[in-house]
Amino acid sequence: MTYADTQISSFLSDFFEAWPFNHLPAKLKGQVASKLRLCSFRPGELIYPPRELPSAVHCVVQERVRILGPTSYQSPTLGVMGKGTVVGWDSLIRRVAVGSVRAAISSANSNQEALTLALSADEFETIALQHLMPVLKEQVSLAELFDTIARFLAAMPNRFPDVNLKEVVQYIQREQLAVVHHWFPDSANTEILPFESLADRVWLLSGGAPVDVPIGSPVGIANPLKPIRPSPFPVRLLGIDRRFLASTLLGGNIPIGATSVESSIDFRLLPGATPAPTNGTSPPPLSKPPLPRFKPLRLRFNLQKPIFNPNSQPPAPNPQPPTLGTSKPKITRFVKHYLLIRSRM
Repeated sequence: MTYADTQISSFLSDFFEAWPFNHLPAKLKGQVASKLRLCSFRPGELIYPPRELPSAVHCVVQERVRILGPTSYQSPTLGVMGKGTVVGWDSLIRRVAVGSVRAAISSANSNQEALTLALSADEFETIALQHLMPVLKEQVSLAELFDTIARFLAAMPNRFPDVNLKEVVQYIQREQLAVVHHWFPDSANTEILPFESLADRVWLLSGGAPVDVPIGSPVGIANPLKPIRPSPFPVRLLGIDRRFLASTLLGGNIPIGATSVESSIDFRLLPGATPAPTNGTSPPPLSKPPLPRFKPLRLRFNLQKPIFNPNSQPPAPNPQPPTLGTSKPKITRFVKHYLLIRSRM
């Protein structure tokens, strides 16, 4: 990384038009502009490395950057973003060092360098805590989605080898199937999640203030969070559309429209599911599968003939053995009724 000598004033409009800085109060823009640096990156050069919290938040003002996933998943390319993209904010808010960002190679000119306006991590955190927390709930980054869902799946007893996690997170972001909720443990509001959102979404811990469960853990009424130590950052929670997530995991691919899987499962059975109360009453019970039906057994007896009594004495054997070819061996009445009953069952 090098610091460009070009005047940054020509790029200030791009910076303050990019999310989330487009929500800054006008009176702060001059103060923030004085603390920006114009950085230059060669194609393929690291903007911030893996396993480290970013030292600055970068807004791309020229060329593109490549967002990479965790090294434990061989650093897949989650997306290539262009001008107006802000990177690094998600790791600082989550307090999680995951993935990395590199300058992408330009398709038109491979020697073109990527330019960013950088705001130091300390400055960004101060501004975010004072002015941008409501705004930072509006978006979920690809790296945040990939890391949170990957840890959620890794903790489940079953494995899902057919699920392409990269495609899943890209689809979730494109279709806006994830929402964010911030919970401040020190606030007077002790309700972690709103009741009305529990039935439709799977809520997963994304990061933020340290709590007693790992990232990716499902969160609900049955498994509340307990903060470990005070923190100025909120607990960040991701709510993933329950129907989509269940269909994707059980079907092995991204569902398109209605699928046969959706009609055969109860989506509340995903981890962390807690049905929302209806009309102030207790949650409705989960549906139970119907008991199997068996064909009734029908026995037919000849009432004109007495059934053999096992306590009675068997008939005396014929002292005269039958002559071969003149008569058939006699079968006891018990065997006759037994065979009759067996043949009609």
